[in-house]
Amino acid sequence: MAQFIGSVKGHRGEASRLGGKESGIRTSAQGWNVGIDVRGSVNDKGEDQFDVYLTSGSNGCHQSKMIGSYTKADLEK
Repeated sequence: MAQFIGSVKGHRGEASRLGGKESGIRTSAQGWNVGIDVRGSVNDKGEDQFDVYLTSGSNGCHQSKMIGSYTKADLEK
C-alpha cells in the first residue's frame, strides 16, 4: 500500500497518483498570479508531514514562500 495519495479534479475529470515513503508526493494548484504547492514526506520522527507553500502561480516568476508545515499533531490542537 502507498504511503501517500494525491488527486486532482478539473475540466477533463479526476486523476490520482501514489507516493511512497522514499518518493513522497507533491501537488500544486496554480492560478496565473498565485498558487499553492503541497509537499508530503515522512519526517525524522516517522510521521507524515505536509509542507505548504504559497507560489507566484504559473506566470513564470517562480517565487514561493513556505506558509506552514503540518503533521497529525496539528489536527489534535
